[in-house]
Amino acid sequence: MIEEDISKTFDGSVGNDIGNVYIDSSKEAEKRMKEYLGQIHNPYCFQCGSTVVRVSFNQEGKELKALMLKFFSRLNGI
Repeated sequence: MIEEDISKTFDGSVGNDIGNVYIDSSKEAEKRMKEYLGQIHNPYCFQCGSTVVRVSFNQEGKELKALMLKFFSRLNGI
């Protein structure tokens, strides 16, 4: 995987703090998704308060569903 400098992909001045995102839950799923993307600008690199969140995926990695099941099973002592 190619690592890139986050400062090249993230511009905090564009207002993509997830705390400022509002989604109207009465709208259809597709419209909600478009609203979210329009407000967040880049769903793979955004800000949450003073924390920059960068999402990436490993093609050879395990599926998210399997990892989440394992995580929550551990939390529940299963």
